[in-house]
Amino acid sequence: MAMEQAELNPNATINPNFAAIYNLHDGDLTSLRNFSFPFNFSYSDYDLPLDSEDDVTKTRTFFAAKIVIGVALVGIMLVCGIGNFIFIAALARYKKLRNLTNLLIANLAISDFIVAIVCCPFEMDYYVVRQLSWEHGHVLCASVNYLRTVSLYVSTNALLAIAVDR
Repeated sequence: MAMEQAELNPNATINPNFAAIYNLHDGDLTSLRNFSFPFNFSYSDYDLPLDSEDDVTKTRTFFAAKIVIGVALVGIMLVCGIGNFIFIAALARYKKLRNLTNLLIANLAISDFIVAIVCCPFEMDYYVVRQLSWEHGHVLCASVNYLRTVSLYVSTNALLAIAVDR
């Protein structure tokens, strides 16, 4: 009889002894809280109070990381910004340089130039100046992340097109 009801209604419970097996009474799920799996796992590892942790931005490690990240981002902004701008300007000025490979490299250069000029200053502000605090609003946050992601895909596809062209 129970199997016939299960065939007619796929949402019907097939095993009516579930409540008896797990010691449930009248839909009370609190007894499942003490149910243990075969491994040693406890949710008490995550019950730490949030204010008991030290501020990570005040440590020496964070200060050293700020210095390294700041120097790296300034280097990326200078080298990528200036280098890609020179290549794009040379390609725009001299028509002899306009072949398919150089146009694909220009596509890659424009993508990297946008990252160096638009995304890197905001990353510098986030990681170095404001110490992991974004204060430019949701729209600018989404726009910078979108530009960074699109630039990644453009760079990848430009490199793929260069490899196929070769």
